[in-house]
Amino acid sequence: MSTYLRESQLDHSESGHLDRIHYAFEYAEIILLHQKPIGLLKTRLEDSILEIIQIQILPEFQKLGIGSQLILNIIRQATLKNLTVHLSVLQVNPALRLYQRLGFLQKAQHNVMIKMEWLPPILETDRFYFRCLTTADANDFYLLNSDPEVIQYTGDSRFETVNQASDFLRQYDQYNLYGVGRCAVIDKTTQQFVGWCGIKYTEETDEYDIGFRFFKKHWNRGYATETARYWLHIAEHVMLIPNLIGRVDHNNKASQYVLEKLGFQKYQEVPKNNSVTLYYKIDF
Repeated sequence: MSTYLRESQLDHSESGHLDRIHYAFEYAEIILLHQKPIGLLKTRLEDSILEIIQIQILPEFQKLGIGSQLILNIIRQATLKNLTVHLSVLQVNPALRLYQRLGFLQKAQHNVMIKMEWLPPILETDRFYFRCLTTADANDFYLLNSDPEVIQYTGDSRFETVNQASDFLRQYDQYNLYGVGRCAVIDKTTQQFVGWCGIKYTEETDEYDIGFRFFKKHWNRGYATETARYWLHIAEHVMLIPNLIGRVDHNNKASQYVLEKLGFQKYQEVPKNNSVTLYYKIDF
């Protein structure tokens, strides 16, 4: 960073470096790699704008893609939460090309500093729009999982009460941890919750999977295909996820048909709980 500051004729002294660390330090988070602190990330959320104030990574951990992954995770969260992202970058900093590749556009330029903006996509299809699940969806979530036919092939259990569904939604951490997650599917015409669809990340296997679930009264209307196709587009073009998998019970012919229609290829069959789970995959 000192090289870019020097080229821009800005203060690159030790005291200047400390001033930049102390600036807006109340928004700082420590970047950890294998539980070892390797840098600093500062972000500030005001209204619907998320500002990336500073990313600093120790020199020995630079050029390993860590900064790129941090920015990408922020973009994924902003996509789901409908947030605009702002940042500033020195004109001579090679990170400018990364930001441009990720969809940031120049908003203004002040001397050697370029202000950039990333706008979230509108999460919608022809018939539906998507939003993050909240505890306000607890009753719909409870009813959805109360239908034995809906959860027949999922391996999930029904919620005993609406409060139990609310607790599950309150603790749902995919959005904040990984910048992905299942989203509520809302019918544009009726404004009703019809089910959910979206991407989940499993840290143990380092896999992103597509999933969907709808009330039985909405089956056979193409809802799963329409919504899952949209999330494939978001995964490839916005979140830059290299591939997605799909897991489906071998008796669940309808979901197999959806995955195959979307271009997924079956690659594995795994016996599980007196049944067989089929694994599908699509590469972007």
